Amino acid sequence: MKRSMDDLRRNQLLAGALAGRPPTWGRILLFILSLEVVLLVVGGLLSIPITIALMVPALQSGQFQLTEGAVLQMLDMMNRTLPGLLVNLLQFLLMAGWTFLWVRVVEGRPLASLGLQNNRPIRQWARGMLVGAGLLLFSVALIPLRGGLSILAVTPAGVGKTILWLCITLLFFLLQGPAEELVARGYLLQAFSAKAGVAAGILLSSFFFALQHALNPNLTPLALVNLFLYAVFAALYALRDESLWGVFGLHSAWNWTQGNVLGLPVSGSGFGQAPLFHLQTAGPGWWTGGAFGPEGGLTVTLSTLLGIIVLLVLMRRRAPAASSRSIPAEGGNPGDTDVEP
Repeated sequence: MKRSMDDLRRNQLLAGALAGRPPTWGRILLFILSLEVVLLVVGGLLSIPITIALMVPALQSGQFQLTEGAVLQMLDMMNRTLPGLLVNLLQFLLMAGWTFLWVRVVEGRPLASLGLQNNRPIRQWARGMLVGAGLLLFSVALIPLRGGLSILAVTPAGVGKTILWLCITLLFFLLQGPAEELVARGYLLQAFSAKAGVAAGILLSSFFFALQHALNPNLTPLALVNLFLYAVFAALYALRDESLWGVFGLHSAWNWTQGNVLGLPVSGSGFGQAPLFHLQTAGPGWWTGGAFGPEGGLTVTLSTLLGIIVLLVLMRRRAPAASSRSIPAEGGNPGDTDVEP
C-alpha cells in the first residue's frame, strides 16, 4: 500500500486523488452510476424539446423516415445540424459539470486536483493538438497499404460554409474532448490508481472509456479494442504530462481532424455538414474501419500501439521524479506543499 501511495505522490496528476477524502470502491462505483443517471435522466429531459424540434420538420419534409434504422438515422442527422450538436454538447457539459460537483462536494478537494494545475496549459494543449491530429493522419495514411483512399472533393459544400462548420465543430470538440477526459483520465484514473495501483488504474479507466462507447452506431469488436487502446495511450500521455491539458488537445484534435477535416465518421457518426475534404475509403472493413470510421480498423490499432510503445520508452528514459510530490491543499494547486513519502 505504501508503494502505491508513493507512486501517486510522484506524479502530480495522480497526487490529486490524495487531496481530499481517500477514494473507496463504493464511492467510485457511486460516481459512475450517478453520472450515468444524470446523463440519462437530466440530459434526456433537457434534450427532448430540441430533438422534437428537429424530428417534426424532418418528418414533414421526408428527410427522416420511421424505419428499422430510424434511431441511427436520427443520430446521424442530429450530428450534422447545429441544434443536434447542441443536444450532444449538453450531454458533455453535464458530464464535466457532474465531475466537478462530485470532486468538490463529495471528495472535498479543489477542482485543480483533477489534473488542471497550472503546468504550462497552453503549451501542453497545443502540443496535444499536434499529436492528436498527427496520430490520426498517420492512421489514415496507412489505409492505402491494404485498401484504397481517394479524395472525392475539396470543400464540397462551398468554401464559406466549410469555414463556418470547421469553426463550429472545432468549438464543439474543444468542449467535448475535455469533458470525456475529465471523467476517464481525470477522476477515474486517479481513483482506480489510488485503490489498485497505477497499472490497474490505466486498465480500469480505459475499460470504462471503451464501455462508454458501446452503444455507438456501427460498433464492431475491433472498434471496441481500438477505443480501449486509445484510452491507454491517452492515460500514458496524461501521466507523462502530469496533467490533463495535453490530452484535452489530443482528444479534440483527433476527433475534429477525423470528422471535419477529412470527412470520415467519428466513432460511428458523422459530424457537421461541410468537411474540408470528402474522402472515400475502399477495402476490407477490418482494415479501413468501414462505417465506424478509421477507429474501427486495424490501421488505428497499429498506430495506437506504436504510440503506446513510444510513450513507454519515453517514460522509462525520464529520470525518476523526486520522492516528495506535492498534494494540492484545499483551494490550492499541486506544488504548494511538500509531502513526505
